[in-house]
This record gives sequence, structure tokens and C-alpha cells, in this order.
Amino acid sequence: MAYNDEYSVLRQKITSLRCSPDILSSLKEIFSSSINSKREMEFIGNLSDLISILEKRYHLHRDNIEVFKIIAENLQRHDLKNLIRNYGYVQHIVPEISHGVSNNNPEISPIFLPIHPDLKQRVYDKIRSEIGTRWKEFARYLNIKEGQIDQLNLKYSTVDESTLEVLKYHERICEPHKLRTALCNALSAARRNDLKIEVEHIFDTHHLMSFA
Repeated sequence: MAYNDEYSVLRQKITSLRCSPDILSSLKEIFSSSINSKREMEFIGNLSDLISILEKRYHLHRDNIEVFKIIAENLQRHDLKNLIRNYGYVQHIVPEISHGVSNNNPEISPIFLPIHPDLKQRVYDKIRSEIGTRWKEFARYLNIKEGQIDQLNLKYSTVDESTLEVLKYHERICEPHKLRTALCNALSAARRNDLKIEVEHIFDTHHLMSFA
């Protein structure tokens, strides 16, 4: 199946699902900072509306289906989880990079560059020190299994230590160019949009400092 077709099939399957008002309300809250519009929030009456708005905001597209993953988790649809797990990710080269660099040299595209260690440390320190009681929800949306969460809870006496182990484990299983999106979506899913905004600010300001 072609890559675009695969996305379309997955999208159609999700938009055709019935969603209870309570779950839809919960999803709207999770993505409220991404939607960032009271009028748009009021407009959302079903999953199709939600997905259309998130696509318009470019928080959901064929190269980033974290939104679908969060929806599937909230709906507890194992069939969707399997489809998402098998979704074929194809790396696309950015057509043009700033400062006049073209895609003739794809190896220097930001998509393929690892996150600078200093930036990663700042982000991790921020999350581990402020995630608080939501650390387990945060871990679940980073694909940490319940058994692992229970082990961390028993092994470590502080949220700081447990969260650091969550971040380290997730880093081992996450593609580097997806790290920012995964962390921010997990923070939203854990209802820590305030912390997500601060983490996004760290990413954005570090990027600006790098080119200063």
C-alpha cells in the first residue's frame, strides 16, 4: 500500500468511529494547547472535526501520527493500536533548508541531526523536576508498559528518579527526530500542557541560540 494511502485508510478508520461525549471532551482537553482557539474548540463535535483541526495546525500529518496513537489509547481500541504500530514511516527530505541549503545534501537536514546533548539535558531536567504526580500518565504515553512503571515505582523513592529512567528508556526506543514531538504529545496526554509549553520554549530558544 502506498504511504499516502496508508495514512488515508488509517484516518478514515478513526474518523468513522463513534466517540462518547466524555472521551471527546477529554481529547479536546489533551489537544487544547495545539488547537489554541476557543472558537475551534466549540466547533469540534466529533473525531473528524478534531482530526481536521489538528491537521490544519500541522500537529497531525503522514509523518507524525502521534495524535492517532493518543486517540486509540483513549478509545482503548487494540485494532487501531496494531494499525498504528505497523504504520510504515518513510523519511522525507525537507525540500529546502534555511540559509540557502538545498536538499541536494540530505544528510545535513535537521530531520537527521541528533538533539544536542545540552538541549536534551535541559529538557529532561525540566520534565523530571516538574512532572509531579502525572509521571505515570506521561510514561504510558511514551510506550512504557505498566509492569515497568510498577518496577520504577518500587525501585525509586522519588518522581525525579523514576521520570529520568522513563526518559532514558524512551530515548532508546525513539527515533531522534521524533523525540520532541513524542515528549510534547505525552505531556499533553498527561494533562501537563503548561509543562509542554515550557518544554517547547526550551526547544525553540535553543534552536535560535544555535543560529545566533
